[in-house]
Amino acid sequence: RCGAMELERWVRRAFEEERPMPEIVDPKLLQEVHAKREVLAVFHLALACTAEDPEVRPRMRLASETLDR
Repeated sequence: RCGAMELERWVRRAFEEERPMPEIVDPKLLQEVHAKREVLAVFHLALACTAEDPEVRPRMRLASETLDR
């Protein structure tokens, strides 16, 4: 769990600092035309799902629907 918490903090900080995407994810994931948008959407969802306050986390149904899109 400790490693997961460190990863979550690192990713959150990288987004807050607006680091370039290739610094955050494997650049190979960004090679497709729509990949950057999809990767960003998943990261935003992941950060929302790991929010410190459980009341602001998205419901599982919304998370699932977001991933389906």
